[in-house]
Amino acid sequence: MLQTKECKNILIMLIFVLLRFFCMAQGYGCEQEQEHEQGQKRPKVGLVLSGGGAKGFAHIGVLKVIQEAGLEVDYIAGTSIGAIIGGLYAMGYSPEFIENVVREQNWNSLITDKFPRKYLNMDEKGDDEKFFLNVPFTRKRIALPSGIFEGQEISMLFSRLCAPVHEIREFDKLPIPFLCLGTDLEYMLPVVIEEGDLAHAMRSSMAILGFFSTTELNGRTISDGGLVDNFPVMELKQRGADIIVGVDVQEPQISFSKRRRSITSDLWHVIDYHSWKAQRESVAATDIYIHPDITGFDMMSFNSLDSLIVRGERAGQLFLPKLKSLADSLNNIEYKPFKKHDLKPLDSILIEEIEFVGLRDVSEGLMNSYKKFNSNEMVSFDDIEKWIQMLRGTKYFSKIRYELYPCHEGALLRVFVTESIGQSVGASFHFDSDYKATINLKGEIRNLFFHGSKLKAILALGDNISILGNFYVNRGMRPSPGLSIDIESINMYNYRDGRSTSMFRFTDISLGSYVKSIYKNYIDIGLGAEMEYTGRRPVVEYLPLRSANDGFFNLYFFSELDVRDALYFSTSGMYFSITGKMVKGISNERIRDYANWFGAFRWEHSIPVSLRFTVRPAVALVASTPIASMPIQYKAYFGSVEYRVLPGLIPFMGAHNMAYVGSFSYVFRADFQYKIYKQRTFLIATANIGEIDSDFNQLFNIINLKIGYGLTAAYNSYVGPLSVTLKGNDKIKETAIFINIGYKL
Repeated sequence: MLQTKECKNILIMLIFVLLRFFCMAQGYGCEQEQEHEQGQKRPKVGLVLSGGGAKGFAHIGVLKVIQEAGLEVDYIAGTSIGAIIGGLYAMGYSPEFIENVVREQNWNSLITDKFPRKYLNMDEKGDDEKFFLNVPFTRKRIALPSGIFEGQEISMLFSRLCAPVHEIREFDKLPIPFLCLGTDLEYMLPVVIEEGDLAHAMRSSMAILGFFSTTELNGRTISDGGLVDNFPVMELKQRGADIIVGVDVQEPQISFSKRRRSITSDLWHVIDYHSWKAQRESVAATDIYIHPDITGFDMMSFNSLDSLIVRGERAGQLFLPKLKSLADSLNNIEYKPFKKHDLKPLDSILIEEIEFVGLRDVSEGLMNSYKKFNSNEMVSFDDIEKWIQMLRGTKYFSKIRYELYPCHEGALLRVFVTESIGQSVGASFHFDSDYKATINLKGEIRNLFFHGSKLKAILALGDNISILGNFYVNRGMRPSPGLSIDIESINMYNYRDGRSTSMFRFTDISLGSYVKSIYKNYIDIGLGAEMEYTGRRPVVEYLPLRSANDGFFNLYFFSELDVRDALYFSTSGMYFSITGKMVKGISNERIRDYANWFGAFRWEHSIPVSLRFTVRPAVALVASTPIASMPIQYKAYFGSVEYRVLPGLIPFMGAHNMAYVGSFSYVFRADFQYKIYKQRTFLIATANIGEIDSDFNQLFNIINLKIGYGLTAAYNSYVGPLSVTLKGNDKIKETAIFINIGYKL
């Protein structure tokens, strides 16, 4: 009898154990029903999203399945891209909204910090864009950035998206409690970020080492959390999560020799290497482990959004029965209504106060001069971002970001800045068929003597020599003073019937002062005065051309607008400039009695017809006093392919450099630009028509009109445009070749 009773007990125990395992296999339903019957609390569910760069777009697909299952998540943790997707979901954004946000971004521009050129300050456009090598330095060393890109554009995107929850500084008070992981770069330790500014936390977690610059958080230098833990399961376990649902988009650990080699895969291998131990522990502690098939994708596959979301959704669907069963069993224990994820970003916000953090050499006056809104008024996020962009466009800052803090009925806008290194040097190289080879060097010192000042010197060495110096105090839209020196020494030519007959060396030295205002970074207007000295000597002695040295006192005004999207090969935007000058000779009787006038006007507009095709109409006019004693630098000239040193030179496709000279000129030009390959290779057909003459009455004589044409093949390289042009005109029946390498000054 005893043996029979013992057998019955053993049989009951076996049945109980089998039932327990069966219930676990069915998603905890039976076991948790037993716990509910015993008065147990509802278990907490934690969702963990791994890092993985663009592969993390698969998280969006899994979130859609989690919502379909009706599974209410109690905690979210993420690293890098997982912190971004997880943070947005924790705030209350739906997976569909997150997908739309991701889809709307130009990821190449976003992650590479491509700065809209229209916001670049007029002082930084032009010459400053023509140096492909720029090196900042301090008194002790070269100052290299902590990453290739600062992450400015993506920081602004996060700040706008996180604005609806700016009042929440502790992340466990978000609609879904949230944390993300960074790495203390000094000690290589994990940093759990669960309070502060959510946008900055997300940006810190994704600071991929070497790619994005590091961030500062409570005095610590933070890099991508994936360096130490790319799948932060244990952090949620420590905070009370009973059941972990993990989505892991990392590649399986494979030997380095078997990896598909690329720059990004090698970088990711370095990141993965130090986090694989934590990864294995985290996977083992995950109850529902979802691992989308991301074969063929890497951390930079930002253009594969649709495919990655589908991969994530497909992986999630495999676990849909288990996720539904888990949701049902949890609701049987304690019903919890599913939170609506219907958060929308704000269009504007009441800004009650504005503070600046990090200003040292730049004044608050300069900061405020670019701002078009005031405290205690509703401010759109478009206006906040335009303000930040215009401040970035001054290049006085290497980083700018903002945070919103609760303040009475509105918000405190706190702007954090890191000022640029005050000194830098630059270099570039240029060659073309007209001016031959030059090596260009540049040096800059900012905030010298005055806040917001900039001292710049440019030296071009070659057959033609240029020395440019400028000291300017940037006061934004307020009138701002400046000093300038300009020394040019170039070869000039005399032509007859379109052919060169003589060459002489022309030197021009001018010292000036001016006052100007800059509006919205893309329009400047000013006036000034200068002393000018010129010298001329024949290069070959027997030429019938005498030497001459003259001095002048000039008064001038100028205005310039530039909203083109690129200095070369622009596909949209407009350029406009106008200059007027009174030239008074002061050195000898030949020119002393005259006050001569000079004016130049230029306009062009890049009109995108399609993604690849752009039409660029242009007009240029020059007028000067029609007298024989007019200084040669202020006469009107035709020729060359691009604008050059002389203010009266108008490029005319088909004519040699300075082939035609007069007192009045005009040119109508059109470029038909076709982009052959991505953003780099172009084919440009050009046609222009115009006239130049010393007699204004002959200027519009149809018989005298000149017609030119050209075809250019160009490549927009890192060192500047590389181009070959075939050109001709109706007056000289021959075709010439023009070659350009690099940026011209």
